[in-house]
Amino acid sequence: MVKIREYWEQIRQAKDVRQNLISIKAALQEPEGKQLLRELAGADPELLPGCLKEKDPKIRKHAALLLGSLGTEAAREDLLAAYGKEENPWERIETWICSTKVHGIPRYT
Repeated sequence: MVKIREYWEQIRQAKDVRQNLISIKAALQEPEGKQLLRELAGADPELLPGCLKEKDPKIRKHAALLLGSLGTEAAREDLLAAYGKEENPWERIETWICSTKVHGIPRYT
């Protein structure tokens, strides 16, 4: 799990953001990975939502996937805000799919 912390710190330093988001997503398969991500996101609540504003659509996509996996009300709000601002149709669809993973959002509307 230490690796997730390392990846998170790299993202905070704007180093290899896309690759580090992908690495965190892969590490969620490990026991306690999701809990550690929740702890990191709780301590640094602006990091993943900030990635939703990046120019690179793949960074936005992977940040949306991680936010969707958190399942928190804050993640839901961030995903819905990003969905409303996303201009790329494919990323808009991806953001909506991620937001439907968060409890309280209807899957199809």
